This record gives sequence, structure tokens and C-alpha cells, in this order.
Amino acid sequence: MNDFKSLKPISVYSTKQAVDDGFLIQVDQTVSKEAGIRHPVYLTRTVWDKYVEVPKGMEGHQDQSGRLSTSRPDTS
Repeated sequence: MNDFKSLKPISVYSTKQAVDDGFLIQVDQTVSKEAGIRHPVYLTRTVWDKYVEVPKGMEGHQDQSGRLSTSRPDTS
């Protein structure tokens, strides 16, 4: 039994709208595929700014692709 069939959404905010608004950033699909992810990956603007965007003063030492890298230290 589905009691929600008769309900209508109050509002709809699509992924495309969120990307267009700058709220979501799509991760490059090459990076996603290298990580074994077959579906599009999106990060919120806050996560992107904090963890992917290269901090000021680090431009010569880091880049976005390195910060998105799937390589992790070997813990074995």
C-alpha cells in the first residue's frame, strides 16, 4: 500500500538547476571512472571550496586534480 501516491511535491529542484545555480559542482567523469564510480558525482559548493579548490598560496604546489585524486597511502 502506497499512501503517498496522491501527494504532490511542494517544489522540485533538479540537479541541473543546482549546477546552474552553482550549488552543486560535477566532478570530472574521468576522475570518477578512475575511482570505479560509473555514475555522475556531484559535490556541494561548500565541500568543493573546502576540499577541492586549491588554497591561496598553494597554487604552485597543488592542483585540483591532485586534490581529487583517488590515490591513498598504503595502510597494509
